[in-house]
Amino acid sequence: MVPYAGQVVVSGAGRSLVAADHHHIVSDKLSMAILLRELSLVYGGFSAGQPSPLPEISFHYGDFVRRHQKRFEHNELEYVAFWKQQLAGKDSFHYLPADHARLGSPMYRGAHERLSFDESLAIP
Repeated sequence: MVPYAGQVVVSGAGRSLVAADHHHIVSDKLSMAILLRELSLVYGGFSAGQPSPLPEISFHYGDFVRRHQKRFEHNELEYVAFWKQQLAGKDSFHYLPADHARLGSPMYRGAHERLSFDESLAIP
């Protein structure tokens, strides 16, 4: 499963729509604010014919995964011992702090964000 996916949809009326889909567990209010801010910065640069104004990311999650896999490539016992040490003393279930009490039943209320992009940024 891809944790985050997106697509640009271009209509014939000179309008574009960015459709994004992700599981709620991969984002929160702060990470969505950062994503929207950075998306706006990148869009502003690209629409002006400039490169991305954001710095290059020096360390990607894939780099972490490869390093982790290489470290435990041939030693499953060491891998299990590593995670036992990392999780030692932690509760088996982590309760996240809430800013309000949980409801007795789910409300299924969601939200959406709207952004407009210039049609010239569409990939044919």
